[in-house]
Amino acid sequence: MASAPEAVVAALASRFGLLSRDPLPHYPDRQLPIARVLSLTDLPSSRKADELIAFARSPDSGLSVVICHPATDGSVLRALCSDRLSGRKPWSCEWRLTDFDTLTSARVKAALAGRIDPIGAPVIQFFCSDGGFWYN
Repeated sequence: MASAPEAVVAALASRFGLLSRDPLPHYPDRQLPIARVLSLTDLPSSRKADELIAFARSPDSGLSVVICHPATDGSVLRALCSDRLSGRKPWSCEWRLTDFDTLTSARVKAALAGRIDPIGAPVIQFFCSDGGFWYN
């Protein structure tokens, strides 16, 4: 039997014709067929560009996903990363800033040119925090 959050995500994905990035074991038709994942955000900033380029260049069939949270610096980002908000950590600002710097660097752009193939399907990720859903 599916958990309540899994059932809700599957119902919303179905209703809006979307696919979930997250596994939905009881609703495999509502999830993306992901072959591999690179979590760019979790890497040390000194390795992000090299890891992303290697990931994109490595031969693999199937859908590859890069998880990242790029942002530019400013008061909105600083407010979102405030340790006064439940579940937020000040260091998450640095992660987001280095994700942005990595993705917009000339080196990464040149290395990835022509290697990114959009899948053409809308993707939604649901976050549940304090009883509400956040769409990302």
